[in-house]
Amino acid sequence: MHPKEFIMNTIATEQNQSTATGQPLSVFVPAAYEDPHVYRQVEELLDQVCEVVSPVWPLKDWIAVNPYAGLSERSFHESRDYLRVFSKCELLPSMDHFAAHYQSGSFADSHIEAAMLELSPGKDVSQKKSDVLNALQSRLHTSSAATQTTPAPSSLPRIATIAARLSAHGEVDWTEIVGDEIGKHCSAHYDEGQSTWASPWKNLSLYQAWRNTSKIDRGIEILGLAGFRSFVDELPHTAEATIVHLLQRLNIPRALWETFLLAHAFSLPGWSGWTKYQGLQTDPTGTGQLQFDDFRGLLAMSLAYDVAISETFLFEVNWSSVLDHQSLSLMDSDNDCKSDRKILLRAMEIAYRDDMLAKLPLTKPAADNSVDADCHGQISDDCTTDTPTKPAVQMAFCIDVRSERFRRHLEQVDASVDTLGVAGFFGLPFEYVPLGQSSGDTHAPVLLSPKFALREKSSPCVGDRSPSQNDTAETQTTIKTGKKLWKRLQTSAVGCFSFVETMGWFSGFDLAARLMGTKLRNNSRIKSPSSAHGIGAIPLDLDHLVEQGIDLEQQTDLVEGLLSSMGLTDNFAPMVVLCGHGSQTDNNALAAGLDCGACGGHSGAPNARLAAMLLNDRRIQKQLLDRGIEIPAETHFIAAWHNTTTDQIEWLDLEAIPGSHRARVTDLQNVADTASHLTREERLPLLNESSTESLISRASDWSQTRPEWGLAGNASMLIGPREMTRGRSLDGRTFLHSYNQATDSNGAVLESILTAPMVVAHWINMQYYASTVDPTHFGSGCKTIHNVVGQFGVLSGNGGDLQAGLPNQSLGCGLKMQHLPLRLQTVVVASRESIDRVIAKHANIRNLLQNGWVHMVAIDSGQKYRYHSDGSWVQLQTENTSQAESEWQVVGGTC
Repeated sequence: MHPKEFIMNTIATEQNQSTATGQPLSVFVPAAYEDPHVYRQVEELLDQVCEVVSPVWPLKDWIAVNPYAGLSERSFHESRDYLRVFSKCELLPSMDHFAAHYQSGSFADSHIEAAMLELSPGKDVSQKKSDVLNALQSRLHTSSAATQTTPAPSSLPRIATIAARLSAHGEVDWTEIVGDEIGKHCSAHYDEGQSTWASPWKNLSLYQAWRNTSKIDRGIEILGLAGFRSFVDELPHTAEATIVHLLQRLNIPRALWETFLLAHAFSLPGWSGWTKYQGLQTDPTGTGQLQFDDFRGLLAMSLAYDVAISETFLFEVNWSSVLDHQSLSLMDSDNDCKSDRKILLRAMEIAYRDDMLAKLPLTKPAADNSVDADCHGQISDDCTTDTPTKPAVQMAFCIDVRSERFRRHLEQVDASVDTLGVAGFFGLPFEYVPLGQSSGDTHAPVLLSPKFALREKSSPCVGDRSPSQNDTAETQTTIKTGKKLWKRLQTSAVGCFSFVETMGWFSGFDLAARLMGTKLRNNSRIKSPSSAHGIGAIPLDLDHLVEQGIDLEQQTDLVEGLLSSMGLTDNFAPMVVLCGHGSQTDNNALAAGLDCGACGGHSGAPNARLAAMLLNDRRIQKQLLDRGIEIPAETHFIAAWHNTTTDQIEWLDLEAIPGSHRARVTDLQNVADTASHLTREERLPLLNESSTESLISRASDWSQTRPEWGLAGNASMLIGPREMTRGRSLDGRTFLHSYNQATDSNGAVLESILTAPMVVAHWINMQYYASTVDPTHFGSGCKTIHNVVGQFGVLSGNGGDLQAGLPNQSLGCGLKMQHLPLRLQTVVVASRESIDRVIAKHANIRNLLQNGWVHMVAIDSGQKYRYHSDGSWVQLQTENTSQAESEWQVVGGTC
C-alpha cells in the first residue's frame, strides 16, 4: 500500500480510536496529514534531504563514492559553508597541512598569487598575498603538528540534534548512546547471514522493525531514557507521519525542518548512506521510481530519540532565535582561516597542474600536415623516434592510476609494445555468475545496469582429468553446502562448545603457519587463472548470451563501442591484449575497494576474457568490417589481468592461443615479467619495503593492514593519445584514458568519456579527498579495530555508525600522508568546441566544472587552456602562470 493511502486509512481508523479512548488524534497522526497538499510538501522536503546524502555500497561491491555528490549543484566552497550550518563536516585541509607543504616546497609564492588572480580576477592581490604568507609563517612557528591534514574540532553547528546539544552541556554523551542504539537496530535488520538468529521483523521496513523492537527493548531505558517503550508505542505507524509528528512536537519552525533533518542525517552519515543505497535497489529496471522508505525510517528513528531526550530531561531549544541568528547565513565568520585555506588549496592544485603539464611535450597544431599520421596531429616532434609505425603488441589497461607505472615500464622494456587506457569493464556491463550459482556480482560501473548475465560452464569430458559440466557444477554446489554446514556447526548454540574443544587444535596449525609466513590455503577471493599456478580458467557460456537476446548484432555493437572508446579502429597489431585488474589481499574486509571500480568493485578478468572472445569471433569481425573496422586475419586478442598488489600479469585462456602466436606470447610474458619487477622496485620506497619478495608477500599476509596503497595520490586524468605521456613518469597519480580526436568526428567518444570514466575518476578522487580531509564523517578510522557487521559493512569497534570511507591505513602511515587532497585535474587533448558541446549538453558535467569540483585543461592546437567557472577558456603559459593569469586572456566560451 502506498504510504499516503496508509496514512489516510490510519487517520480514519485512529480517529475512531481517539474518540473512544479520549486521546487526541495528534498522538497518532499529526493533523497536517489531513491535507494532501501538506503531504506533497513533506514528500518533497524528504526527497530534498535524501538528495544531499550519498549512498554507501555493501562490502562485496564496495566502490569509491563521492560523499559530496548531492551537493554538486552548489559551488565547492559554498557547499562547505552549507554543510557547516548543520554538521561539523569539513571540505578544506587545515592550515597546518598547507604550512607543512609550503615549507617543503610543494608550492611557492607564485602559485599563491596565481590562485588569488584566478579566484579574484582583475583585483589587486598584493595585500591579501602578504596576509596569507604571514599566516603560513605564523603557523609554522606555532604549530607542533605541522603535518596534520584535518582541521581541529569545532563547536556545535547552529542547527544540531537535541542529543548533540545536551551532550555538549552535560556529562553523558547522548550522541554516542543514540548512535549505538540505531546502529544496533540497523545491524540486526540488514544482517545478511552473519548472525545465527535473524531479526523476526526483517521482512518489515526499517522503521516498522525498529518500532516493534523498541516497544519491548529495555536497553535505552536502563541507560537513562525512562518511558521510552511507551513513547515509541504511541508513535504513528509510518515513518513520514512520525517525522512530521515529532518535528511539530519539538516546535521546530517549518523553515528549519529540512536543515534539522539534514543535521540528523549527517549525525550518522554511514547509516544514512546505507539506507540511501537500499532505496536505489528498489528500481532494478531503471524506471526512476525509487522508494527511500528506509532512509525516511532512519530519520524517524533518530528524531524519536531526540524528542524522548528533550522531554525526559526537559531540554528545550529556542528555535526562533536560532532561525533569526545571522550565523545561519552561508557567509559565516572566518575565524577558521577559511578564506586563506581556500586560496592555499587552489595554490597547491595549480602547482601540481603546472608540474604535470610541464612533463608533457610541446604539441603541434592539429592542422600541421608535417606530423606523422600515427601521431594523430597532437604529438611532439619526437613522438615517432621511439615507436615503430605498427606496434608488435597493443595492450589495453584500465585507466586506474596503478596502471600508469606498469604501462611506462612495459613500454620502456620493449618499444614495440603500445599501451592504451580504457575503462576496465571494457564496455561490457554484465552480471558474472560463477559455476554452481544462480546469481552473481555486477561487473560494471555503478552508473550502469548490467545488460546480461555471463555464466561459467565446464568443458565437455576429455579423458579422465576433466569432469563433465554436471559433475563440476555438482562439486561446486557440494563445497558451498559443506561450508554452510561447517559454519552452522561452529556457531550453533550446542555445537560451538564441542567444536572448539575438538577442532581448535587443528586451527592452531594453520595459525602457526600464518605467523611463520607460510600460507596453507589459497586466497579465496582471487582465483588466479594463470597456468603458472596450475589453475585453468573455467570456460564462459557464450551460448547463453543469445538466449538472453544478446545476438550477434548486439555483440558486435558492444565490441565496436569498446574499440571506438580506445581509439583502436585500425592499425591493429598482431597481438592485442585486454588487461583487466584486481587486487589480492587476505583478511581484508574492504578488499573490494582495491579492485576495479569500473567493474563495480570486482576483478576485471571476466570482462577481459569476454571481450577477447568476442573480438576473436570471425562472425563479429565480419560484421565489424561491414561497419568500416577491419581486423587483420593475423590479429589475435588475448585476455589478462593485472594483480595490483604484486604487479604480476596473469594470462588467461592460453589454451585458445593459436600456434602461430605462442612464441610471441612467450616473449611478451618475459617482457611483462621484467616490467613487473621494475614496477615493484619503484613501489618499494612507498611501502617501506626492502625487497620485491617482501612486497609480494603482502598479498597473502593476513596481518597486513596496508597490502598496497590503492589509488592514494590520485590527482589528475589525461584524456588523449598515449604519445603525450609515453616514457614520462606521472608518479602513479594520473588516470590515463586513450582518445584520438581524429577518429571521433562527431564527438560521441569524447562525450562518453567525459560523462562516464571522468565521473568515476571524480568519485574516486573525492572519496580519497573526503577521507583525508574529514575522516570523522567520511573516513573509517583505524583498520585494526574494524568489525564486519552483517556481512555488508564494518563498524569501528562494536557499535555506532557504519564506516563509509577509507581507513587511515589507506591514506597514510602515521603523520605522513600518502594521499594529498587535491580536486581532480582533467586534461583533454581535444578542441575546446567539442568539449563545450559536451558541457552544454550535460548539466551534471557543467556543475562539476563550473562549481569547482573538477578542474579542466584543454590542449587544443598545441596550446593549453584552462576552463573557467563562467564557461570561458583562459590560455595558460605554465612557465609563468602568474603572469598568464594576470593578463586574463579569455578565449571562447559557449556555456
